[in-house]
Amino acid sequence: MNFNYDFKQKGNFIGLVTARSDDGAKVYVSRFPFAVGETASKDMIIYSFLTVCGLVAFGLWYRSSLGKKKPGAA
Repeated sequence: MNFNYDFKQKGNFIGLVTARSDDGAKVYVSRFPFAVGETASKDMIIYSFLTVCGLVAFGLWYRSSLGKKKPGAA
């Protein structure tokens, strides 16, 4: 099933879809958040910052682990 809806204003919304099994014994409900008319720039900044922090942490860990190796150890 497909349908179109023209959102008049941008913002954050919650989608709610309810479906019933063919015999009517079960009801399935799906609830999901979505945004209309907003860019993901804020999310990209956050993800980029967390990625950089993770890479720096990994680099510091890796650098310190190299210094802990004993001489002559393979």
